[in-house]
Amino acid sequence: MPEAPHLPDVPDEASESTEPDAWLPLLLDELAHGVIVIDRQGQVQHVNQSARRVLACAEVLRIDAGKLDWVRPEDALTFQQALGRALAGRRQLLRLLATARDSAFSLA
Repeated sequence: MPEAPHLPDVPDEASESTEPDAWLPLLLDELAHGVIVIDRQGQVQHVNQSARRVLACAEVLRIDAGKLDWVRPEDALTFQQALGRALAGRRQLLRLLATARDSAFSLA
């Protein structure tokens, strides 16, 4: 049987806690896909490592004053409409065009 991959070390305080606030950011940082968690007011709560790399390019979106900000104004309207649908439980895949390449963002 193949050996299981090595998992990153988890700080003791996170591994002993059952509270998601302790371990959820560590889990999100291990995902290969960029994840940006926002609250109902649009305030950014967490950005994982993959999303930080995307944001560093600032081709489609960026964070300004703790909120997501879209580079292209037409994307802002698309995002607001999709956010309304997501809050109603109807998640969708947004396809937003970057200046240098095609990028897709999933809003959940």
